[in-house]
Amino acid sequence: MTLWKKIVLTISGALLIAIVAATFLPNSYEVRSSLVIDRPLEAITPYTHDIEAWKKWAPWLTSTKTHDITIDGTLMTWHQNGTQGRIEFTLLSPTRIEYTIYFDEHISAQGVLTFTASPTSTTVLWQMKGTIDVWLMGGILASINAPMVENVLQNALASLQKSLPTP
Repeated sequence: MTLWKKIVLTISGALLIAIVAATFLPNSYEVRSSLVIDRPLEAITPYTHDIEAWKKWAPWLTSTKTHDITIDGTLMTWHQNGTQGRIEFTLLSPTRIEYTIYFDEHISAQGVLTFTASPTSTTVLWQMKGTIDVWLMGGILASINAPMVENVLQNALASLQKSLPTP
C-alpha cells in the first residue's frame, strides 16, 4: 500500500468517525447567567419590561453594526452583519419575561428572565434554550453555540446594570 493510499484512508476514516460522532451529539443547548443588581425591582423593570428600552443595553442592539431596528408592540426586528433578528415577548409579568428570539428564521431560542427581589437588590436570572436543526451539524453547532450564548447573556446583564441610573 502506497503512502498516499494510507493517508487518504486515514483521513477518510477520521472523517467517517467525526460524522458518526456528530450524529450522537445533542442538537439542543441550555444556558443561564445571573447577576445581583443593587437596585429594587421597580428601578429595573422600566429597562427590562419595555422592549423599546432594550435598545439602550442589549449588546446585540447597541452594536454599531446593528441597524433598521423596528418595534411593534412586543415585537422587535433588526439587521446585523447581513443577518435578520427578531425577538418577541410572549409573557410579561412583574417578576418574569418570556420571549422567543429568531435569527434569519432558521435559528430560534426561547428565553426567560426571572427577577427575584429583596428590599435593596434584585437577582436577575437569564436562561435561554434552543435547538439547532441542521442535519449532521446541529450537535456540533449547538455545542459551539452554548458558550457563545452564555457570554452574550453575561454581557447583557452587565450592560443592563451599567445602563441603570445611579440612585
